[in-house]
Amino acid sequence: MNKKKNNKTAAVILASGTSDRFNSSIPKQYMKIKNLTILEISIKKFIKINKISSIYVVYNKIHKKYIKHIINKYKKINFIHGGNSRQKSSLIALNYIFKKSIYTNVLIHDSVRPFVEISIIDHLINKLNSVDGIIPVIKVNDSIKSIKNALVDNNVDRKNLFFSQTPQAFVLSKLKNAYDQIKQSDLLKFTDDAEIFTAGGYKVNIVKGSENNFKITTINDYKKAKTMFSNEQIVKIGQGIDFHSFKEGNKIILFGVEIPFNKSILAHSDGDIGVHALIDSILGSLSYGDIGTHFPDTSKKYKNISSLELLKIVIKLLENNRGKIIHTDNTIICEKPKLQKHILKMRKKISKILSIDINSISIKATTTEKMGFIGRGEGIAVYSTSTVRYDIQ
Repeated sequence: MNKKKNNKTAAVILASGTSDRFNSSIPKQYMKIKNLTILEISIKKFIKINKISSIYVVYNKIHKKYIKHIINKYKKINFIHGGNSRQKSSLIALNYIFKKSIYTNVLIHDSVRPFVEISIIDHLINKLNSVDGIIPVIKVNDSIKSIKNALVDNNVDRKNLFFSQTPQAFVLSKLKNAYDQIKQSDLLKFTDDAEIFTAGGYKVNIVKGSENNFKITTINDYKKAKTMFSNEQIVKIGQGIDFHSFKEGNKIILFGVEIPFNKSILAHSDGDIGVHALIDSILGSLSYGDIGTHFPDTSKKYKNISSLELLKIVIKLLENNRGKIIHTDNTIICEKPKLQKHILKMRKKISKILSIDINSISIKATTTEKMGFIGRGEGIAVYSTSTVRYDIQ
């Protein structure tokens, strides 16, 4: 048995198929779900696992136009040409990594299973400390029929029937040995690596797989995958707070709206304290520090700049991280000026900048009942809380 704790593991992602059953001009592994190809979604799952030393993507030479941008994007991934069948692509990958003499274990995964759970991959790797081969499976729950001449010939006992999934995990040298025992002309008789492994005289253990780890084979599978991926989201809440003192002037700016007043806000930028707090709440949801980190008041670049321009930069940062504000709640604290008649205009302004419905923008005003520096009319504060939805890649 393979019991060493410091084994190096290589992951092979098979992406050489021509998608004959998919009925599309674009191979299914290069179809996109929310701006990512199915292949990329699978790659990202394996990148997250520290126990995997290297990742090898096996692709078809005729798909160069589809994979070129992926190769350029993922510099640390190894890309190699595959064969004209799944089995030959696996063998090519095995021969390639076996020659490197640095890996003990190998995982082989179908690129069109983008919903494999990281916990399953991690469990498979751990189990290779005590077994030679192991695969995820799920139990067959439907009734199974044997058909002959378009008629039910026999009912098949499903008690011991399971669907096999990937990744399939093996001790590399033993899987290579199993493949070496198979004639090249016989490779097509086998449907997966586990079958070849057992044909080589080795035992294949099992772990519980996942219903979500299905293989995208048809257009309907693709539609199901798009629906599932749209549901892979998390919600984060960020908080922001900002205080500023007043100076002599004739107006203040709050949430992009100019308000006549006998004072102004002392600040490096235009002093829009409402937008400053909002920016901090968005950055909080990203865990990206605060406004001073991104737009320091020591920089001439931001001297007297409109805070709305800073907000646009932060919104772009949010979008690049697949985030979308779904609600923001903001409270302005000051004695004067009176703000109630300006609040609707503020909400409309921020609604336009954030590209969300005005009903998702809450702006309120209150006082400190004349307590503290704000109560004495020396300054102003804004508290902001933003709820942000992030798509998980």
